[in-house]
Amino acid sequence: MGYEAWKTLFEDKNAFGKTILIRRVPCQVIGVLAEKGTDLAGDNLDQVVYLPLKTVIRRLLNQDYISALYLQAKEEYKPGCPERRSQKAVAQTAWAYHHGKGRF
Repeated sequence: MGYEAWKTLFEDKNAFGKTILIRRVPCQVIGVLAEKGTDLAGDNLDQVVYLPLKTVIRRLLNQDYISALYLQAKEEYKPGCPERRSQKAVAQTAWAYHHGKGRF
């Protein structure tokens, strides 16, 4: 969890191993991030709580699928290469996950 979220919820006390409720779902605190401040968009990075993707999908959204995925990879551009390696790897993983059905 972010630094400000920790201060707000735990008032400078040890949060490690404690449980917080997010939409009535119990979540265990496994760490507190160092202060980061705001990003270029003005979002406060210290007021966040990070959760595992599977937890969010299954326990908070009550779904068993990912409806959208936005990725950004740092990869050197190579002229003449029709697909970047990362793009191909993501497509192959999605295709395998869906048992060879659909286009990715």
